[in-house]
Amino acid sequence: MKKIIALSLVLVISFIFLAGCSTSDQDIPESDSGEIEENASGRMLTDQAGREVEVVETVDRVVALDTGLCGIILALGKWDTVVGTTRYTVLDDLLMEVIPDLDSVPTPGTSTDVSIESLLELEPDVVIGGWEIDFIHQIEAAGMAALYVEPVTFQDQFDEVMLMGELYGEKGRASELIGWMEDKLQQIYERVEAAEPVRTLYIWGDPADPLSMGTFGGAPDIRNEMLYYAGGINVAGDIDQRWPNVALEQVLTWDPEVIIVWGWADALDPVHFLENDNWQPVTAVSEGRVYKLPRWSSWSPPEVIMVLQMAKWLHPEQTADLDPNQWLEELKDEYYKP
Repeated sequence: MKKIIALSLVLVISFIFLAGCSTSDQDIPESDSGEIEENASGRMLTDQAGREVEVVETVDRVVALDTGLCGIILALGKWDTVVGTTRYTVLDDLLMEVIPDLDSVPTPGTSTDVSIESLLELEPDVVIGGWEIDFIHQIEAAGMAALYVEPVTFQDQFDEVMLMGELYGEKGRASELIGWMEDKLQQIYERVEAAEPVRTLYIWGDPADPLSMGTFGGAPDIRNEMLYYAGGINVAGDIDQRWPNVALEQVLTWDPEVIIVWGWADALDPVHFLENDNWQPVTAVSEGRVYKLPRWSSWSPPEVIMVLQMAKWLHPEQTADLDPNQWLEELKDEYYKP
């Protein structure tokens, strides 16, 4: 009996001791405490390639490898987080106007040609780029978080704005910006939808050969949508490519009523068509309806202002009450403030 009692006391004491140790381990887990804290400081975002990407809770250092993306970040009031950008950003006339010292921001490359070493030196919380997913993989392999964006259409662009809103914790501001852009597009379309669509050639050009021009085809692309909202019809819409080259003979067959030159086609201006004898048979040229857009970034908020400008060229009477300059000042006052 004495042995049984003694054994029972030992078991009771051991149970109390182990229970105490268990409680202590739960309060201060030595091996897991660091991992739990690290996971709590991060979050997952789904980029436009459908990939789940872990980013830090508060993003303070961003490299934006796309000019349009820079405009979106600026519009969300987060330009102060940009520590690096694409080398093309300084070619955007509007961004250069509204962002002081834009030309002093480091440029480690572009979405399709980036220096990993230069990126690492910038110590970004996240790198954002598009068009070439392989470069995103290289950035991740170097130990940096990377988000992929590809705003091919207006809806893609709105999705990109919301993604940036999630990244920065500014979803309300992002929704407001999308609403502003959608409202502008609707205002334009309401004025031109009943009018006969104007046959339009939208050219990005080939300065080396003025008789063979690069245009925008019928594949999904925001430039096609711009023409749609502006009341135009793309004469190259039957070509199932995004950026096909076409010869003058094809343009003569299409006989566009209006020619619009992409703003970034630096070596190509309306005069190249208007003063070229080979282009005189084209209706747009003979009637002097050849125009050039400003050199602003595609896939960014100013795109809707460019749609209005196009609509005023295509349907001046229907859009007489809308002023692109007024919309531009509105954009600057409400969104484009560094």
